[in-house]
Amino acid sequence: MAFGRFRAILKGAPPKPAVRRRGRQRPDPLPAIVLEVIDAAGVTPRGRPSDDSDRRAMVFLPGRRPFIFTDEKAEEVVGRLFPELNDDQVRRAARRLRTTIITRLRAAEIMEAVADGADIRPWKDRW
Repeated sequence: MAFGRFRAILKGAPPKPAVRRRGRQRPDPLPAIVLEVIDAAGVTPRGRPSDDSDRRAMVFLPGRRPFIFTDEKAEEVVGRLFPELNDDQVRRAARRLRTTIITRLRAAEIMEAVADGADIRPWKDRW
């Protein structure tokens, strides 16, 4: 089936619009400015790594006051910051913000462990 589309493109026929299986169309992509703002977000961990219940992240988005991250608060902030996004895009942007925060918190935990003298080498190198 994919080769048929490829052959049609080579013959000069206009390609058919890409449609996902089961007739669903691809979701609207996030605008580049939204991705840049999420990538530029600053994250400050709050609480001790040993206290899982008190572990929080304070998020600093450019042009916005900082807020303590929760999934609901992230959707609210992204919706207010970018009113032109539809509901699906707001949810996807909030998920991307969440993964960015998780990645940065893990990096901060590793840096804290190194500062405390932990050996972070792989297990095979620690013999």
